[in-house]
Amino acid sequence: MGDVDCVKGHWKICGNKSSLNERGGGLLRVVFIFILIVLSSACSTVDTSEQEPDLIGYVMEKTEDRMLVVSQEPQDFSQTGGVKEFYNATWLSNVQADIAIGELVKVWFEGGVAESYPSQTKLGKFEIIKTERPEGADLSTDQVIRKALMELEQLVAIRSLQYDREKDRWDIEFKTIFEEEDLTIHVKDEK
Repeated sequence: MGDVDCVKGHWKICGNKSSLNERGGGLLRVVFIFILIVLSSACSTVDTSEQEPDLIGYVMEKTEDRMLVVSQEPQDFSQTGGVKEFYNATWLSNVQADIAIGELVKVWFEGGVAESYPSQTKLGKFEIIKTERPEGADLSTDQVIRKALMELEQLVAIRSLQYDREKDRWDIEFKTIFEEEDLTIHVKDEK
């Protein structure tokens, strides 16, 4: 039983050695590496620097490692049978300590979103949007929001926030999320 050449195939049996294993093994390695490259690129992290934020809104509540952000702008779902003024609200975990209640933020989510209301997800990254202090005002908008929220016990969205220079006060119009009531709170502009 010496060397046998296969006429129809491209392999040769030489004693106990098979060049099929050498050629086929090389092809299998190439296919395996290709599959690994495809799978690893599918599982890579997404660069959020070019993506729009998942939510822009005010920080309305905060605990040690979580914060509740309520959207700055409402969505109108009335044409599909929903509410006319819907504010997205999301509890974000994995929050750093340098975010304060009342700040306007852009947030990007990381991972899946629990579709409760408010929804829940992990914070990927955030950016604080600096707001200008109106001329003549002593308080910043985040300070005013914190003072106003101390008077409220329900989940609210901010409809409008304005400084009245003549009266030296801030007028904040809220919408309660679950009761859908309108509330206006006046905050004196003093520290």
